[in-house]
Amino acid sequence: MKKLYHSLSKTNSLGIKTRYQLSKHEALYAEVFLAIDSFITGTAFRSHTNVNRLLELKDLGVDIEDVHYDTLERCIDKLDLVLANDLDQQIPYIYRIVNNKLIDTFRNTIKEHNMVITLDETPDRHDGDDDSKKTKTLEDYLSDKSASAESRLIAKEEVLALCEKYCGNADALLCMIATKVLNDTPREIAKVLLSAGSVTKALMIYQDELSGIYSIMPEEFPVIAPVKKTGLSKVLSSSKNEAKIVSAKISNIINRVK
Repeated sequence: MKKLYHSLSKTNSLGIKTRYQLSKHEALYAEVFLAIDSFITGTAFRSHTNVNRLLELKDLGVDIEDVHYDTLERCIDKLDLVLANDLDQQIPYIYRIVNNKLIDTFRNTIKEHNMVITLDETPDRHDGDDDSKKTKTLEDYLSDKSASAESRLIAKEEVLALCEKYCGNADALLCMIATKVLNDTPREIAKVLLSAGSVTKALMIYQDELSGIYSIMPEEFPVIAPVKKTGLSKVLSSSKNEAKIVSAKISNIINRVK
């Protein structure tokens, strides 16, 4: 908790009241991101009530690591509300966000666990994967074979327009196509990036996926500016494969280029 208070004190001393303002200070953004992460696992998740909730979730087959990252992303998403508070109220507010997220997760899991589906009822799924909890995305609709040719063409043009918009910045392009088109979270992008080993290779993976979904030929993609040695490349070379640090950087990029 001291680490988080120290980081939030820095933001307060700089007069930072929004997530966007914080994103202008890359090192501090990463520090706050990691401090919140540490607070979640080291303090909030260790309360007696939350320990019991997490144990029950684990017994129900929920991946606690997923709960952890979902909670972290909720806290980051609500940074504007956190920073709008006075300094002494910011940590209690984060604690409340964590608790509310855990309660939501617990209730939804119990509801799903107790759900009874009759023999003549078809589950409302889109991917045939009973383990997936993702809702239907734009990608799912547009990759549906029943979608009209016009819808597919419009979708393809929108994807190419997005690529054109961000092709001058490889880091931004990677983050935007992953989040806006494929609905990936910073954590999921970090996994791809760490697995690929470089921004260039990660972009190739995402472009291959876009090509398959939207029938985009390789030559139709705009030329991407050379990858800079700063940004994600620098984080990759110095993060020692720590997904949290890479996720923090990705979260910052997404927030800055929206």
